[in-house]
Amino acid sequence: MLKKSFYAATALVAFAFMVPVHADDIKQDRADIQKDTRDIRQDKSDLVKDKADLRKDLKTRNADRQELKQDFKAGDKADAQKERAELRKDNKDIQADRKDLRKDRKELHSDKMDRHQDRRELRHDKHRS
Repeated sequence: MLKKSFYAATALVAFAFMVPVHADDIKQDRADIQKDTRDIRQDKSDLVKDKADLRKDLKTRNADRQELKQDFKAGDKADAQKERAELRKDNKDIQADRKDLRKDRKELHSDKMDRHQDRRELRHDKHRS
């Protein structure tokens, strides 16, 4: 019984403080949607750039691997050490590119969810007005 009266009182207080929807609320929802859409475009652009960087770094690493193999076959230890160092650097670059991709994918997902929520709020505000 106590729970029911608590929920009823909470509902009454909530309804008492409900503010009518103004045109400003709808304008703000639309502005939020536009901002989220711009953010999504930027995130997609970042993803394309990061994918290109990853492809470039993978290509460089593969070329360095081939050079390392050739240096070993030729018995050139000095060049082989240089190639190993370049290979380690290439691997670090690839890891950084993959980390950037993961971060950008998370941001893209978050921005899409924000836009979805803003659209839901806009529909809700339109129906209340």
